Amino acid sequence: MPVNQRLKSVFAMISRSLRLKLIIAFAAMAIVPLMLANFLSSRAYERAITSSVFEKNRKFAETIAGVVNQMLSEKIRMTRVAVESSAISSMQPSEQLPMLSSLVRQHGDLLIALTTTASGDLLARSDGTHSIINYSDRDYFKKAVKSGNTEVSDVLISKTTGKPGIAIAEPIIGPQGDVAGMLIITMDLQKIIDLVARTRIGKNGYAFIVNADGRVLIHPDRTLVDNAADVSDLAPARAVIGGNNGWVEYDYNGQKRLAGYHYLPITRWGLIVQQPLHDALHEITSVRQTNLGIIASTVLIVIAVVFAIARYLFKPISMLTEAARNVAAGNLKVHAECSSTDEIGTLARAFNNMTLQLQTRDDALRRSREKYRRIVDTANEGIWALDDNRRTSFVNTRMAEMLGYTAEEMIGKEIRYFLFDGDMANHLMVMEEGQDRQYEQRWRRRDGQELWTIVSSQTIIGDKQQSCGSFAMLTDITERKKNEQLMLEKAQTDKVFEIAQNIQQSFLPDCPWQLEGVYMACRCEPAAHVGGDYYDFFVPQEGVLDVVIADITGHNVGSALLMSETHIVLRALAHISRTPAQLLAEANHHLYEDLLRAELQISMFYARFNSTSRCITYASAGHNRPLLYSARTGRFTDLDAEGMILGVMHQVDFEEKAVQVSSGDLLFMYTDGVTDTEDRLGGFFGVERLKTAIASRSGSHPQEIITHVSHVLKQFAEDKSRSDDVAMFAIKII
Repeated sequence: MPVNQRLKSVFAMISRSLRLKLIIAFAAMAIVPLMLANFLSSRAYERAITSSVFEKNRKFAETIAGVVNQMLSEKIRMTRVAVESSAISSMQPSEQLPMLSSLVRQHGDLLIALTTTASGDLLARSDGTHSIINYSDRDYFKKAVKSGNTEVSDVLISKTTGKPGIAIAEPIIGPQGDVAGMLIITMDLQKIIDLVARTRIGKNGYAFIVNADGRVLIHPDRTLVDNAADVSDLAPARAVIGGNNGWVEYDYNGQKRLAGYHYLPITRWGLIVQQPLHDALHEITSVRQTNLGIIASTVLIVIAVVFAIARYLFKPISMLTEAARNVAAGNLKVHAECSSTDEIGTLARAFNNMTLQLQTRDDALRRSREKYRRIVDTANEGIWALDDNRRTSFVNTRMAEMLGYTAEEMIGKEIRYFLFDGDMANHLMVMEEGQDRQYEQRWRRRDGQELWTIVSSQTIIGDKQQSCGSFAMLTDITERKKNEQLMLEKAQTDKVFEIAQNIQQSFLPDCPWQLEGVYMACRCEPAAHVGGDYYDFFVPQEGVLDVVIADITGHNVGSALLMSETHIVLRALAHISRTPAQLLAEANHHLYEDLLRAELQISMFYARFNSTSRCITYASAGHNRPLLYSARTGRFTDLDAEGMILGVMHQVDFEEKAVQVSSGDLLFMYTDGVTDTEDRLGGFFGVERLKTAIASRSGSHPQEIITHVSHVLKQFAEDKSRSDDVAMFAIKII
């Protein structure tokens, strides 16, 4: 029976089992990587989310602690200035009383101010009362007398007002340098309590304060405060009362939590911001469900496709049959390609062994011809031949020039002479494999610089099938390697910008279509990878809406990070007790140092709408003037207010104005990226075009107005890219 007929009969018998193997193999190749990718991506995403939450909580704790520290520091500085005055240091109650009364009047959060003798006897009180009271048994009094320094008490409940507060004791130093008396002020803690109570992280996160003993001083749960609950066994409490700052994961009542903490050195308190772990990682669940759905769909598709293409996977059988026909016809160059270990692989190897003997003589002649043909054909490339001792036996001129030598200088030198020390082991491993291959290799030029090449190597086989050396063709790819490195660095930079952009977008809120008394809409379009435009809104109490828009200079990671800090500061400061002008002043105070270090500034406009009085109160920090459109007159008013941009001076006062509004009126706030948009000729869009675009849609919802303005901007600029960010915030009075 002819060889091809025998092969056909054998293949027919094993086809079924082979098909099953192929179906299982292909299904596994598709499913296993998907499952592994899902597992690894989920773990990586979880680690990234956890790290982000840790840092956010730590930053929250740091920010709030900074505000609390600032409040306490101001009072301590005030007491130190007071004790240096002649009125207090005189130790004469008649002179001290006016000074004490003045301190309480000037500082609204002071409950009482008094002076005592060194032994603790009361000398004078700010309210003018005098009774026989001795303070020598107070812990803070004793500590202040002993140390001669300022001491702060734990939280106290005023017997007079019933308000929580703290006592600050400042020694009055006599002429001899001894403690002659004590200035004691009692500070109302309500502002600090309100600040901590307003802090919310996620759905269930909150902040609280502990003293140096780990007992709760300020907490959303009033019972813990009233009972002075001991939480010193909690990991964040242990860390913060030890004077540390940072974040930690811990268990509380069987629940994993993430906490950021910050130490307040003035009071030796610790501020802790904590959040349940499941609250922080709620996004992970949806990602996992989505991935599982994708995997399930992919598995079904793979199974269907494998059955459809299974017949194509039997091509080796057909190829082997065709090879048998060619051999029968006298073609000895045929080689059956099959590396499997099953029945077909065994048959293919038997077939190849049968033809190998017939090919031996022809192969020897072919290798000799190929060697010299390569030399001729690739004379413009580097050509390098080594003997069996890895010494250079031949190089062409191009190869020598690539390395900075002459051909004569290279002859006889070992290959290691032209390699960097760290590359030798890998190159020897490649050469030890003893097979023809193509790979990339780094070489050391004569001047010490790198030469990168693609090496196409071939082992030279002698008549007895032994290795007689190697022959290689080398192509210079040094410039390509440099370009690849530049592309890699660019990709890494792009990734950093992508992360910063995600940070920026996470802090821009989605505007509801309607709040009490107004319709709202907002939009931000960065010009580069990362923008510095920012907007936000707050509802400090029912019937009151605060809106803010800002433009941070620059289009980089620093702009995004400062935008996130601005978001946190404004959220911490926003309260009905502060006017827009006061909020801008405090925001400038808190952001000044970071803005100075980053060499950045912020322009900002802050407005407050009262739905009861139908009044908008506003202040500006160097921001371009928002437009107020009157539905009754059809005219625009520019809302101007004097104020320096944030980050120029540490202490700044801001002008505050107010304007009455009616139903249908529209407040349109924007950044200068809108009016500074250029056309192809370099002309600016300007305020008048903006007014025209707004007026044409004045009867519509703010969302439609913003969409229309964005469309008009794109038509104006045509294909020219913007050089600045664009942010818009529109409010229509109902």
